[in-house]
Amino acid sequence: MKRRPLGKIVAAALLGLLAVQGVDASTGFTQTIYRQNAFSTQQTNYLCTAAVVQNIVNLATGTARRGMTQQLELYRYGRNHNRYDYRNRGVDPQGVEAMLERYIPGSDWVQVSKKSMQSVLRMSARRMRRTGLPAVLFVSGGSHVWTMNGYTATKDPASGDWFSITHVRFSGPLYPDTIGRHGWFDLEPNTRRSSDRFPNAFFPYRE
Repeated sequence: MKRRPLGKIVAAALLGLLAVQGVDASTGFTQTIYRQNAFSTQQTNYLCTAAVVQNIVNLATGTARRGMTQQLELYRYGRNHNRYDYRNRGVDPQGVEAMLERYIPGSDWVQVSKKSMQSVLRMSARRMRRTGLPAVLFVSGGSHVWTMNGYTATKDPASGDWFSITHVRFSGPLYPDTIGRHGWFDLEPNTRRSSDRFPNAFFPYRE
């Protein structure tokens, strides 16, 4: 029997766990997947992907782990499953996908590449609506990652109707060590920003 996917990973190429959701005539449909004690700060300057995966594992399993020991374990697994052999210490989308599938048993994650930011955000919203898990966004041209914790859409993504994303909620693992650099990296977890400002951080992915 084919397993139902539990989550999706989203990369820009332009590249409790309690879902709070509802419909408001003035704002559209909103979904938020966030728990304060699930958030994880990266323990070194190269563990951003590990911290984001740790955060999502916490959300999926009800745990609240934030320590370096698990982050290093996640990181080593991701590095060993990268698509390319890098001189720097990064983990690429393939490595992050492998981490999530290993540490969230039964889950099936995919990398999504689109030419427009709205296309990526709409795909993320559809998968979040279906699975109840966040997405991963590769931001700053692929040099950093955020957890996409929520969104506001003009229609319910599950309705089958066309919709656009008007606002995005996200958490960056540098917080609170780096707050608001360039006005974006990394703000308070579950920060909400309008999608028309999102290209300031979410721009084309580059290897």
